[in-house]
Amino acid sequence: MRARDDHWWLLGVLVVVVAGFWPSLFRHLRAQDLPHTLHGFTATAWLVGLIGQSWLISRGERGWHRRVALAMVPMAVAMIVTSLPMMVAILRSGMASPGFQPLARLLVVIDVVSLLVFTGLLSVGLVNVRRPAVHRRALPATAMLAIPPALARFLSGKLIGLDFSIALHASFFLPYAILGWLIWRDRRDGVRDAVYPVMFGLMLALELLMAPISTTAQWITFTDWMAR
Repeated sequence: MRARDDHWWLLGVLVVVVAGFWPSLFRHLRAQDLPHTLHGFTATAWLVGLIGQSWLISRGERGWHRRVALAMVPMAVAMIVTSLPMMVAILRSGMASPGFQPLARLLVVIDVVSLLVFTGLLSVGLVNVRRPAVHRRALPATAMLAIPPALARFLSGKLIGLDFSIALHASFFLPYAILGWLIWRDRRDGVRDAVYPVMFGLMLALELLMAPISTTAQWITFTDWMAR
C-alpha cells in the first residue's frame, strides 16, 4: 500500500472510533448537550476529512483536495476549542464522585497531551503543504490520538468487559502497530521522514507517563483549578 492510499487504514480508525463511542455518543446523539455534540461532530468530521483527502489525492483530484482542506482547518479549530469543556466536564465528574477523581485526572492528562500534539501536527502539516512527504504524514498521524480513548471504551464495554485501566493500556497497542507498519513501509520505500517515528515516541511517552503525571501535586492543583 502506497502513502497516498492511507484512506484505507484511516477508514479502519474511523470504525474503531464509532464502535468505541457508539454507546455514549453516537447512539444517543440527540440527548447530548451542545458541547458534547459539537465535539463529537467535529472530531468525527476531521477523521472523515482525512479519509476524503487521501482518497482525493490518490485520484489526482488536487483541486477538490484544496477545497476540502479549506473546510477542514476551521473544523480542526472547532475541535480544539470544544475539547476544553469536555475536560472540565470530566474533572467535575471526578469532584462529584471521589472514587472517579484519580481516573478523571489521568484522562485529562491524555486529553491535554493529545490537544498539544494535535495542534503541533496540524501546524507542521499546514506549514509543509509544499513538502508532500511531511504533509501527507503529519495530518494522518493525528488520527492516532483518537484511538486510545475510543478503543479503551470499547474494550471495557459490555462486549469485552475489561477493567478500564487494563483496557486503556491495551488501547495503545493498535497505534503502535499502525505506526510500526507505517515506519516499515517508509523504510521499505526509501523514505526517511521523521513524523511517524516521532509520533511513535510521543504515544509511548504518553502511555508511560500519564499515570505518574496525574498524581503530581502540580497536576492536582491545575486540574482542581480547571474544574472550578
